[in-house]
Amino acid sequence: MRKPLELRQHLEAALPALRHAPDKLKLFVETGRILTSGTDKLAWMYAYTVQLQFLDWGEHPDTVIAPLLIWLRQHQFDVVDNKDKKGIRFNAEFLDAQNMDLIVDIDLTERVIGQPHPTQPGAVQLEHFTDPPPLHMPMREHWEIYIREEKVAEWDYLPSGRTPGA
Repeated sequence: MRKPLELRQHLEAALPALRHAPDKLKLFVETGRILTSGTDKLAWMYAYTVQLQFLDWGEHPDTVIAPLLIWLRQHQFDVVDNKDKKGIRFNAEFLDAQNMDLIVDIDLTERVIGQPHPTQPGAVQLEHFTDPPPLHMPMREHWEIYIREEKVAEWDYLPSGRTPGA
């Protein structure tokens, strides 16, 4: 499973508060399932809920949701284009007037296909497929989020699916 760590890298790159205190984000994979089709090919899909826990979060929740939605548009578009609107859920506990624990649950999937290894007979080569980004976001873009004239997040959107510096 690659998406949880890729999402974490994206959020740390986008949110200065996480760059300075990465322990404010806890990440868990819950209710995971392995889905197979029963065909003669070695292929499956990981389907799971990733839970993001922003602990003692002193920023506005918008600072989390905006870069999260941009990442989902590129890496799991069906969640943002979800007709039943159940792909993203959240809870919040207000700890005091400044801070909260913000919990965000997102349903993710990852496809894996095994192919015979091209040079080693009897061996299998596994390939993780990335979700194609939607056609309406084809260009490289630089994003910045401001709340009350203060920049609270920024990141580069790379259509290739790579995070800057990765």
